[in-house]
Amino acid sequence: MPAVARHGATSAQPMRASQGVIEPLAVAHVPDVVRLHQLCYPTQFSTRLGAGVLTILYRSYCVDANAPGLVSLAEGRVVAAVCGVIGGGFQQRTVRRDGLALAYQLLLRVGREPRLGVDVARRAVAIVLRRGGASSEAHPGRFVWRSQTVDPEHRGQGVIFPLIRAMLAMLRERGVEEIYSTPDEDNQAAMWIHRVLNFERRGTQVAPNGKRQPVFVLRLSDGANS
Repeated sequence: MPAVARHGATSAQPMRASQGVIEPLAVAHVPDVVRLHQLCYPTQFSTRLGAGVLTILYRSYCVDANAPGLVSLAEGRVVAAVCGVIGGGFQQRTVRRDGLALAYQLLLRVGREPRLGVDVARRAVAIVLRRGGASSEAHPGRFVWRSQTVDPEHRGQGVIFPLIRAMLAMLRERGVEEIYSTPDEDNQAAMWIHRVLNFERRGTQVAPNGKRQPVFVLRLSDGANS
């Protein structure tokens, strides 16, 4: 498995998998990853915020020491990506770093879709309230699985599991104890992957958009799925 660099991604040497090349998420990959996000999560709140906001968010994964991301490349193009956050505070750090750019992009989107402004305000309040409160996600030894995307043209070709295995190896080397994940219950592909990887279901929550989301946890310290 690839070595882990200081900032939390894999080293500069790419890992060659049977279905492509695995590399740390870099700024040059962001346009492709944003495109995949829009294809894979068309109704997600972050997608509604537009490509400009998504670009800022995925650039944050490239520079945040506790937000590792990996991509799988085929012929120089990103065909799959996995991203997440170790511990809490990712959203707050992104706002502190890119607050003005985010505000500008949000104003553009709300100008085109005024009803979106109410949802943006609610999410902003929730982020502010989480600064001083406890979160089920914000554990220093926990990796929160934020996104997993595969190009529709490459689905069923075995690109996602080498990527996930590389991420698991990286997280173990960083001392991460468990992975926390809340996929939408109607996302059958994601549900299947969680079953194959032996995630333990610990309950169900309801997302802000009203969708049911199983709460899955995978203990890396148990040595499974290596």
